[in-house]
Amino acid sequence: MPEEEHWAVTSEYLGASFDFNDLVVGWASPLGTLSTTQQTTAYGDISFWNVSKDLQISMPQKSLSAKGDLTRVSNHLPSLQHASRVVMQMLYAYPRMMLRRQTFPPFIHPHWHQEHLPEALGNCMSISQLFASRTPETMPFLWKIIAAEQDRFRDKLSTFNPWEVHLCLQVMIIYMIMAMSESDADSKERTAILFETVELIGSRFLDLTGSYSSSEATEPSRTWEVWIFAESRRRMSCELVDAMTNPGHSDKTQKLENWETGSDNLAAMLKVVVEFVWASPLALRPKAMKQLVGQGPLTDFFPHRSTVKRKEIEQSPSPLPSPKRQERAASFISVSSDQDEHDGQEFMGPPLCKEQQDLVDLIMSGRNVFFTGSAGCGKSTVLKTAITQLRADGRNVAVTAPTGRAALNLDGVTLFSYMGWKPDDVKLSLDKLKCTMSGKPKQKTRKSLRETHVLVIDEISMVENNFLSQLEAVLCAIRNNQGNRSPPWGGLQLIVTGDFCQLPPVDPFQNCWHCGETQKEWQVSEEGMICSNGHGPWEIDKDKWAFRSPAWETAEFVYVNLKEIHRQSDRPFIKTLQKCRLGIPLVEHDFELLLDNESEVGNATHLVCKKIEAAKLNDEKLAEITEHTIKEYTCEDDVWFSPSYKGPKDGFLTYFESHRFNPKVQLKETQLVMLLVNLNLKKGLANGSQGVIVGWEKIDIDKLPVIEGPDAELKTEHVLLFTEQYKRRLSEPEKQVWPVVRFNNGYKKTVYPVCLVHSVNGQPGLQLFRTQIPLISGWAITIHKSQGMTLERVIVNLKSAFVVGQACVALSRATTLRGLHIQEGNRESLVKSLGRNPEVHDFLKGKFGEQLYADHAGSTN
Repeated sequence: MPEEEHWAVTSEYLGASFDFNDLVVGWASPLGTLSTTQQTTAYGDISFWNVSKDLQISMPQKSLSAKGDLTRVSNHLPSLQHASRVVMQMLYAYPRMMLRRQTFPPFIHPHWHQEHLPEALGNCMSISQLFASRTPETMPFLWKIIAAEQDRFRDKLSTFNPWEVHLCLQVMIIYMIMAMSESDADSKERTAILFETVELIGSRFLDLTGSYSSSEATEPSRTWEVWIFAESRRRMSCELVDAMTNPGHSDKTQKLENWETGSDNLAAMLKVVVEFVWASPLALRPKAMKQLVGQGPLTDFFPHRSTVKRKEIEQSPSPLPSPKRQERAASFISVSSDQDEHDGQEFMGPPLCKEQQDLVDLIMSGRNVFFTGSAGCGKSTVLKTAITQLRADGRNVAVTAPTGRAALNLDGVTLFSYMGWKPDDVKLSLDKLKCTMSGKPKQKTRKSLRETHVLVIDEISMVENNFLSQLEAVLCAIRNNQGNRSPPWGGLQLIVTGDFCQLPPVDPFQNCWHCGETQKEWQVSEEGMICSNGHGPWEIDKDKWAFRSPAWETAEFVYVNLKEIHRQSDRPFIKTLQKCRLGIPLVEHDFELLLDNESEVGNATHLVCKKIEAAKLNDEKLAEITEHTIKEYTCEDDVWFSPSYKGPKDGFLTYFESHRFNPKVQLKETQLVMLLVNLNLKKGLANGSQGVIVGWEKIDIDKLPVIEGPDAELKTEHVLLFTEQYKRRLSEPEKQVWPVVRFNNGYKKTVYPVCLVHSVNGQPGLQLFRTQIPLISGWAITIHKSQGMTLERVIVNLKSAFVVGQACVALSRATTLRGLHIQEGNRESLVKSLGRNPEVHDFLKGKFGEQLYADHAGSTN
């Protein structure tokens, strides 16, 4: 076929036009790596598609995608050394290919339309050149460079998106092969360190992509399903091109006659190829292709085309040609570059991993579930997903939490608001409380409680024993069906989550939940405290937890402990944090890890206990910036009721008091700030991302990002309203600006106003809006406000008055050890601040077994 011909087809299966050149390149390499500056191979030259040596690779005996297998492989380095000899021959050729810029090594995903090359790959190319021409004198310098690259990858691993992590993983494998090819005295140690880094990066990649499944060990066929499909696709593409360009060769057409698809996916892929063949009048369709289309079990996939249909395809406009690849500049930039492509506003959570999806499925089955896990395991992600799916399934879900901030983060209400209670109501006797709930003023509340199908309680660790007992008793009374005995919790499905190792209940047992008597009137007995009416006994400190309430056991929960940590990737750090959480005694290495680590915490956030401490430090730091003036942004709030809304219309403004967006935001250039929304997870811009204001962008309505997703039109309207109000307050155009932030991961981004919409408890016809610049001063925040955040740099002062569990919350905000500094602390203060709640640990052991503790005991090495 002439080289200048352009093969194109509009595929009914794909619903879009595509260039066959792009299609077959994708088949030849799943990463799309075989692209060149100039086309050097004509379609008729099938030698380009001879991939028998490079692509027809025997399957390993075991999957390398499972985290456990990565560890097992580390005990079999000789087998990797054997495989490395083949790769090393390619490695020596890489520098020449890189300098020509005509093709990339197979381990590189090019993103060839971008002008610059990512830093990780650029450095690897340079190091490869040094390695190819290495001498004994240059080797120490070479290994220092590679060690620096390792440190950089470890430090930034939590901020990389999946593509960037994948690049790091591929580069580290090349470095490991280099180390294994050397036979000097230090090679074994270097290889071990490199392999540990590869394991960390691989583990992080699997976390981000959600590809790891605990069933892989028992279902190896699932592990290789994608690989088999990809391999079959490559071979099919080669043989089809070969047969089409050599229609007279019976041996080539014979291969096509014997093709067995093996899966619906592969059969669908064959359909796309056949459409291409029909659409190309210049192609000579071999006899085998005609037989493939018209005979056998594939007839359903490939029906005969009419002449009219063929003409329609032949006359369809050709798609635009693929953009030609640009020559790259010689310099390199970081993967955290300033390239700021349009991404709109996205506030989406990460995809679920296997254990998270299993938990959502369990919740959807209708069982009562209590799930817990360490900070960073994705409890909130699971909860939000489950709530969305439950509501999509038609179930009325009430979302609650003990505090307003925790409730608002889930578009929920406090437990007091859900029950229609005032603070003094819980001081009443149970009989009086039931009587109050049966009165006319509580009619709408009773209706709401009876219509609830699922009750969600978040941050359960802060809910006390007595309150939970009251809650269950009143729900049973209100949901009692015609005088019959109500099932536990009134028949509600109960979804409860939180971490009892974190923040405890505040001021428990202020009153007896049976008779309402205050604690100061109780009597002390050998078994605990008893009220004057004989209710009890209670040991205040031991029995304060929700799981000690009789109402807890009546729920008959299914217990789930989420094990996979997504916030940190450094395994020794993760293990030490687990020890801190579970109260396992720290060993020497743990103390060294936390207290003597080399930290880089410039522009770090201080975690403090009280709001007044955070406000004081932020105000002081802001006042120190004297060379720049303050830019102030005032929020825009709105409450919307639909005409059909029949619920109460007062009291909702109190929700804004706990809103994550501040009513006023004061900003200065050079100020340390923190992001309050998941702005762009692919670029690492998430809730808690830290950065510095480096400038201002003049307001231009046309530059406001396009808002997508639910309530997009309403959010856009409120952002425009916020912008107009802001401009009216500042008559001088040069003062009408948005902040530009350089985040710690290297991205520079203009931060525009964001509108958060809260549908309180999913009530139809009721929505709360707050629009504001989603930034706060980042020098200090309270530990309570930091819950759910991922912080790159954090300072924790152990002299603060921590309650048990609060120190662990603070330490687990950090993504890496390098980004954590414990200020004014020693071993004694660390042990004291971490503390231990024996009742909590007995509860966890009883529900999840001794293995929960055995997995984390001992050394962190």
